[in-house]
Amino acid sequence: MTRAAEIAKRGRTRPCRPRGPGRPPRVAGAVLVALGLLGAVPPRAPAFPPTAAEPTTARTPAAHVDRTTIYVDQVEQTLARLPQHAAAAADPETLRRQVLEQLINRQLVLAFLAERSYAASREDVELELRRFEARLAARQRRLADYLAQTALSGAELRAQLLWRLSWQRYLAVNVNDATLASYFQQHRRDWDGTRIRAAHVFWKVAEPLDHQAVAEATAQADAVRRRIVAGQLTFAEAAQQHSQAPTTEQGGQIGWIDRHEPMPEPFSRAAWQLEPGQISPPVITPFGVHLIRCEEIEPGTRQWQDVREPLARALADYLFHWLAERQRRGAVIEYTAAIPRPARGPARRPAER
Repeated sequence: MTRAAEIAKRGRTRPCRPRGPGRPPRVAGAVLVALGLLGAVPPRAPAFPPTAAEPTTARTPAAHVDRTTIYVDQVEQTLARLPQHAAAAADPETLRRQVLEQLINRQLVLAFLAERSYAASREDVELELRRFEARLAARQRRLADYLAQTALSGAELRAQLLWRLSWQRYLAVNVNDATLASYFQQHRRDWDGTRIRAAHVFWKVAEPLDHQAVAEATAQADAVRRRIVAGQLTFAEAAQQHSQAPTTEQGGQIGWIDRHEPMPEPFSRAAWQLEPGQISPPVITPFGVHLIRCEEIEPGTRQWQDVREPLARALADYLFHWLAERQRRGAVIEYTAAIPRPARGPARRPAER
């Protein structure tokens, strides 16, 4: 039984919560959006090796996934195609590691799709390539010019098409009314228009990429949180004494917020894990470090049909990462020194009342 089938049948999945406030996600949200599940260049697929007509040069491996190699130039080419706002979301080395992890995940998922007969055939890919070439010709552009402009080889374009066709085929079968309704039910508060009245204590970090400054602010926030939990001061007192936000005089009270606005996603994601009276661990956003307290919850009334498109994207993202994690258990993944393996974050500490 597939994971999507389990979602529809049992109405229950493994928790799909973030790894915890302040803990780096698998791939930064801005990078995931920029890469897209259907758009970024995947690793070179073993079914489509370089043709003899393509020049071969020495390439630096970044990682090996079973019998497939992901090269540094693939990571760099993907980085070059990221929108400027996404590229600015993390420091260059962190971003390179994140992109490498995403390419590894693509290869792992592609292996699963091939095992389960979802992968597109060579004939499917060649047909799609001819269609793509015809669309270029209609705009008076040549395929060779497109490849030069995007720094893609013919084999890499075929690999991109292979990924798109295969993943679309999987989603067409596994993202349907039943799985969407069940996924909505499991994550109802994220999608039904629920609002939260929140307060925060805020430590401003002038330069988000200053890791030392972020670490110092996080340590201060953690120390203050322990004092609040121990009953040594109230949350309002903590905000008045330590917060650098305009809400200081109001005891940190922000008011009502929606799931996707106006606060940054790391803030909202952490807030939506809380129940009234709970305080989050330190949460890192592009602006600094926060302690968040949930004051009150106002349940929403939307149904899954009202949010079908974003819900489908979220379910596709969940299935992608679930499949990647599943495949990792049986895969041999070796990192080279060219792009060091990303450090795993600490275990998530649950929120305390």
